[in-house]
Amino acid sequence: MKTNLALITFCFLLPFMSFGQQPETGDTAAPVQEVHIPSDLPGCMAQLDSMLNDEDKAWLRENGATAAHFGLGMWLRNNWGLWHEESPLLTYFRNNGIHHPDDMSGLILDCYVLHLNGEEVDYEHMIGEARRVEEQWRKDMEEWQKKWEQEQNKEHIQPVNEL
Repeated sequence: MKTNLALITFCFLLPFMSFGQQPETGDTAAPVQEVHIPSDLPGCMAQLDSMLNDEDKAWLRENGATAAHFGLGMWLRNNWGLWHEESPLLTYFRNNGIHHPDDMSGLILDCYVLHLNGEEVDYEHMIGEARRVEEQWRKDMEEWQKKWEQEQNKEHIQPVNEL
């Protein structure tokens, strides 16, 4: 049982340790390597193929895209410019109707897991699904906001006989 708990803990922390580390600053720091930022989803697949070792790829195949959101997904968001206006990859996603960096990295990881499993990746379909989910999320949030505002207004309206 202790071995299983230790293994689960290690697997959970591995993405944080592997992908989020930055070299120290100062004279003794290792030089920062240039990161190639792809400009579209097929380019992302090729870049991930060249970046990741077989062990990382096996982990992704086994655990799926969601498990990598805070590890490799965070690395993609931070290092492929998904938070920065000048990134060609950010421009590609925005031009395709995907606006949040979490959705972008999730789409990259979803496509990559399909790619790793030898499945043909229909990029247009995947983009369409991600766009549909993002649009539904926005509608749900707007509806929730309206309901919340209505509830807030109800709490502030006092009946005339209580004034």
